[in-house]
Amino acid sequence: MITTTAATFGITDKDVEVKPAYAQREMSSVPPAEYTSSNPDDCRYWCYKGYPAEYTTVSLTTLASDASFDRTATTEQTATYSVLVLDQSARGEEIEISAEYANITKTVLKSDVTPTKETLPSTS
Repeated sequence: MITTTAATFGITDKDVEVKPAYAQREMSSVPPAEYTSSNPDDCRYWCYKGYPAEYTTVSLTTLASDASFDRTATTEQTATYSVLVLDQSARGEEIEISAEYANITKTVLKSDVTPTKETLPSTS
């Protein structure tokens, strides 16, 4: 006999990186209003700016214990069955059947049947 034990599961949280860290060249911010040049881009400069990775927390279902089974010995069960043994090989036999002749009568409907109404007198 086999007895099974079901698996058990647990829930855990895990931080998953959804956007990697990266860096890119960017232009500096617009200069203050007191800057006197007619072109505000004269005071701006290019810089290399880094951005951190972005993470999100997801809930995971984990396997706490695996499914298992146990085998236990059982008593032997005996049974019998019958076998049909043919004592001859397959063969074909030709039997003559006498012919039978008879007249066949059939009724043929020549037109559709139409209902008629008849009144019959009562009898006492």
